[in-house]
Amino acid sequence: MNLLLFNIRTDLADPTFGFTTTWINALAQRCKRVVVVTMQTGLVEVESNVEVHALSSVTGTSRPRKVARFYRAVLRALSSQPIDACFAHMTPHLASLFWPVARLYRIPVVLWYAHGSVPLSLRIAHPLVDRCLTSTRDGFRLKSNKLSVVGQGIDTKLFFPPTSHSPGYDRTAVSVGRITPRKRLEEIIEAIGLSRRAGVDVRLLIVGGPVTDSDRLYEAELKALARSLDIDDAVAFRGAVPFPRVPETYRRAGLFVNVSETESLDKAILESMASGSIPVSRNRSFAAIARNEELDFLVPPQGAGGIAECFRELLARPAVERDALGELHHVAARVDIDVRDCLEDPHGAARFGHDDSKDVTRAEPGSLQALFHEHAAATPGDALAPDVVQVAGHVLPVVFAGHYGVEVGRRFAERERVGHRG
Repeated sequence: MNLLLFNIRTDLADPTFGFTTTWINALAQRCKRVVVVTMQTGLVEVESNVEVHALSSVTGTSRPRKVARFYRAVLRALSSQPIDACFAHMTPHLASLFWPVARLYRIPVVLWYAHGSVPLSLRIAHPLVDRCLTSTRDGFRLKSNKLSVVGQGIDTKLFFPPTSHSPGYDRTAVSVGRITPRKRLEEIIEAIGLSRRAGVDVRLLIVGGPVTDSDRLYEAELKALARSLDIDDAVAFRGAVPFPRVPETYRRAGLFVNVSETESLDKAILESMASGSIPVSRNRSFAAIARNEELDFLVPPQGAGGIAECFRELLARPAVERDALGELHHVAARVDIDVRDCLEDPHGAARFGHDDSKDVTRAEPGSLQALFHEHAAATPGDALAPDVVQVAGHVLPVVFAGHYGVEVGRRFAERERVGHRG
């Protein structure tokens, strides 16, 4: 299979988008050729059968020039070898630009979108693409009969629990991600202050950096807050780290804290769980998982006081209970099946519909192939061609693996699908 892939940024070192390189390389192992058209590049380390074309070679590239480069890149890709499928990762605008070419060459397009916002570009792209994938139902807020919820695709060969704990591991909390006001980091810092005044010895690592000028101002305010609370020795700002170093960051802390009340499931929460950290989060999708697993105490009440109380309760538990909570990486694995296990394990691959010998109309119940066929059959006048089902069921689930699996995953996914149909 020859695959065309659209991406925002292809950069292994990027703290936010570095994971996409692992997805690209995993796809490359299953494809004859992968052509990546990306808005930006950085550190490019891809398999030998992957081509990368950047639309923005320098900052400030004009929009017309980007569009010209886009069509030049896709037409060059089509001129050398046929393209069998297109996967657009978080790039609905590129999926829309590609639509006339896709129609002309009969190329199925699958759009991945996982974010709480619904921009105009998504509304435009949705009717133009063949299928849509997302990590949780809250990450795709359009009503759609094209959608399948497939999980985040966390690579648990990279994100795994530590074999030994560093000093202070149990009482160290980490926040990973961009420093920006919507992360409500001031609440976490205030919670550290409340905790320490109450005699609870807990420390905070803030791993991530600002992006905009307002973010940089916010970071300065956070540092000033830590000084004013006299806890600057307990709050460490480590800055942004390259993606390959993110896993070891989680393994330094027994607690992970995220109080941004976003709708879609934050990838960092699953990464932390896979790494053995105990998550403390108000993320709404995580809260649903916690309720299903009877772990409501991991969802702190509002305000710094709620976070501090959550820290106090967790750290007051016996070590054996905290160790058990650190085993939540098993829950993370059920919620989000390992990317590479599906590539290496033929039984795991078959579970996601990866079996060339199977007629897609008789795919195993619950497989992503079956879900795609179910959506197609339920859409009058818009039956999905078998080759499109095969594209989605054969390649993408193997990489984004996530039909959620058993136990918590099965219940969570079923509720998502039932709610979607309703």
